[in-house]
Amino acid sequence: MRRWYHLLSTEATDSISTGSQYTRAAKTAQVAEIEPSYRHLDVCVEPGTSRSGFRNCSRCWKCARTMVTLEALGKLDR
Repeated sequence: MRRWYHLLSTEATDSISTGSQYTRAAKTAQVAEIEPSYRHLDVCVEPGTSRSGFRNCSRCWKCARTMVTLEALGKLDR
């Protein structure tokens, strides 16, 4: 059974949360198949990395977790 959770809905907009049936690794695998993500994905939580010309620092917890998942999937080069 799917459950839709209405978060910030208004009369004109219906915001819902979806994707909870997938693990983080499964979501990363799906995103790794989307070609624009190769150039535009920014997962970094370190302040200033985008301003310095680097999208991802490869050292913060979020970059490291994403890189480990992509490496396990054999898609780190993307």
